[in-house]
Amino acid sequence: MLQILHIPTPGNITEEKESELDEYADYAELILGVLGYKIFEPIKTPVVPEKLPPKKQAVTKMKKPALPSEDLKVGEFVRTAMRNLCDSDYDFSKAVIDEMCSSDWSIEHFHMRYPFLQLADKIDAKEKKKRYWNEEFTLCGVQVYITKEWHYNHKDLFIAWYNTL
Repeated sequence: MLQILHIPTPGNITEEKESELDEYADYAELILGVLGYKIFEPIKTPVVPEKLPPKKQAVTKMKKPALPSEDLKVGEFVRTAMRNLCDSDYDFSKAVIDEMCSSDWSIEHFHMRYPFLQLADKIDAKEKKKRYWNEEFTLCGVQVYITKEWHYNHKDLFIAWYNTL
């Protein structure tokens, strides 16, 4: 039996139309990202302390302060928790602080593209103004800035990380 298959021809998309479609896709990704949906990023689960090599954990297991009220909005929640952690002199190794300044660490723990921390002496002024709180934090004698790019879906990830300390 002879079968005739109808194969559609690929359309001719002009360079202009392709550019418009790319621009539309970028805009849609931006809007969805602002709403907290990361549709083009792989989903990763927070790292639990058993999976971390010993060098990545805080050097001294000091008593960490309790987390602030969960009634706070996520940005104020993170800022207050980090202020309290800095004020308590919780001890991190320099290697851990350096690692928290990387985008990879931030993606792994908080699913955000920007580094959680930036060293105060290495941050670009434009980047600081755009992505980081003006307040300087001190972790183990190291001056850092903390990202202000927090969305409601980051609160649980921050709590999970904080509880591993």
